[in-house]
This record gives sequence, structure tokens and C-alpha cells, in this order.
Amino acid sequence: STTDGEGCCDALEGGGARISGAVCAVLGAGATARSVVAALGRRGASEVLVVNRTQARAEAAAGLAAVARVASVREVRLARIVVNCTSVGMGTWESPLGAGMVGEGATVLDAVYHPLLTRFLEESAAAGATCVDGAWMLVHQAARQQLRWFGTAPDVAAMRAAAVEELARR
Repeated sequence: STTDGEGCCDALEGGGARISGAVCAVLGAGATARSVVAALGRRGASEVLVVNRTQARAEAAAGLAAVARVASVREVRLARIVVNCTSVGMGTWESPLGAGMVGEGATVLDAVYHPLLTRFLEESAAAGATCVDGAWMLVHQAARQQLRWFGTAPDVAAMRAAAVEELARR
């Protein structure tokens, strides 16, 4: 099974978010989004709002957690935690949401890690959100893989430093 969802939750909690009892929004319904929806449900989110262009894919993703449901983009403002699992912003200066769609005080994670600072994160920070970049999710899911495969937990700070250094070369 994928470690994306649990790695995302680890990154969110590392950024200060409290998942238990929180309303969360997940943008997208692909493999990463499905893993994140399921993990947020396991971590005790009170509700997981799944926002996707395709209704059938959104319904399939929402079916992975008892607390998840399909939602409209307008409902993202209700969420205390917002996770972008779309590819929007990967290598481009685009955002999956319009400016002002994230509420002040929310925690936002963008699974996109190249560029490290995405338009989505920049606009969310300007709206008063706490932002967690995709490199944190990348290293936390990789740490979970290493633990699963080798039984040892790596130093995620060292992993992040190496990842950021490599991304800066690209």
C-alpha cells in the first residue's frame, strides 16, 4: 500500500496541524488524493471534503473514509486543513484554487514539490494560512517506506535537506 497518505498526515502534524476533529479538504481524486482521504479518516478528521472536476472520481475517493463526502470548491473555506493533490502548479505558476479560497488560520499542504513555493502556497500564506510544502510530504512518505522496508526510521530533517538541495539543481 502507498505511504503518501500517512506521509501527508505526518507532514501536516509536523507543521502544527491537528487532524483529529478537523474539517479537511482534499483537492483531486487520483491515487495520492485517495491515499490522503483514507489517512485523514484514520487520523480522526471530523469531515473530509473531496473536491474534484469529475464527480465519479470524487465519489470514489470519498468512499475511502466514512467521514468523507464530495464537496464544491466553495466549501473549501470551511476546512481547517487543505491538501492539494492535483498536479496543478507542478512546474507552472498556477493554483488549483482562486486567491482567497483558503480561510485564515487554516493549514495548507501542497503535494507539488517543484517548485517548492507554489502559487497555491504563496496565496494561502497571504490569506493567513500556515503552509507546508510538498518536500515535507515527500520525505515523510519516504521515511515511512524506509521504516517498512528496513525497520529503521531515518532522519527526516537530513532527508529534507538533501531533497531541497537536489530540487534546487533542477
